[in-house]
Amino acid sequence: MRQCARCFAVLVVLGATSQAWGQEESYPIRLRRALKVGDVYDTHVTLEQTETATIIVAQLVPQEKSRERKVDLQGRWKVLEVNADGRPTLLELTVKKFTDETGQSLIHANKVIEVKREAEQSDFSMKGGGEISEDAKAILRILNRPVREGDLNEDDVSGSKMPRKVGESWAIHSENGVKVASRDGLTIDPKDMTGHMTLKGVETINGGKALRIVGTVEMTHLKLPVPPGVTLESCDEKVQCSGLYPVDLSQPHAENETITDRRVVMSRNGAKTEVKAHGVLKETMTPVSPVKK
Repeated sequence: MRQCARCFAVLVVLGATSQAWGQEESYPIRLRRALKVGDVYDTHVTLEQTETATIIVAQLVPQEKSRERKVDLQGRWKVLEVNADGRPTLLELTVKKFTDETGQSLIHANKVIEVKREAEQSDFSMKGGGEISEDAKAILRILNRPVREGDLNEDDVSGSKMPRKVGESWAIHSENGVKVASRDGLTIDPKDMTGHMTLKGVETINGGKALRIVGTVEMTHLKLPVPPGVTLESCDEKVQCSGLYPVDLSQPHAENETITDRRVVMSRNGAKTEVKAHGVLKETMTPVSPVKK
């Protein structure tokens, strides 16, 4: 349940093929989709992250450390409760596959996870008992952010009030993007957040039309929390997103991809550390109708 506004979303087409619909037709741009109690959909999420830290000390050879993480999650979501905004606040995830880069299961197949999304945090529990590892919770938190009524949504950040034709672009709403970032403990001046979205094309999926919307957001002079005694020298981030949104607003977004590149420079006691992080999050959602037992 990851969206383009977070910033943001995922690219792996599930049964989608490009289709040259009328190029002059304008389409309303609606990224946020209200879900209903009882909605069921299958999901496939992959996450690839690499991080390289280079430690530089005067007159010494720089030291470099790298780490990599890969996650593959397949399962079925069921919406149990929603708030007045149509945001799910209680869900069940029936796991089909949930593995890390070694192929080891983070959560075994057929386990059912209950997800409770509150204003400040999301909580996870395994039905029938059992522990959920911190690694698994970290992934589930990425997909299930805290939620409260009246929160800014992806249309507030990346949407367009005007209908758009294929090929048209529009600027993101930086002031709202700054407010969304602040919920993650990030601080940035609106002038340092720039980006645009584009209606790239119209595709077919599940027998209906869907809008392919892509975008790029760049942030400079980003401030993020650092440990005591550490000075943040600089932090820049670039986010590229691509999503497939059915024209039928009763359907959830069909897929999202978010590519994030962040560069952070910190210093402490005369040593400087440069951290480069790259992440690719892909998610597909396929409505299940009728609900399969």
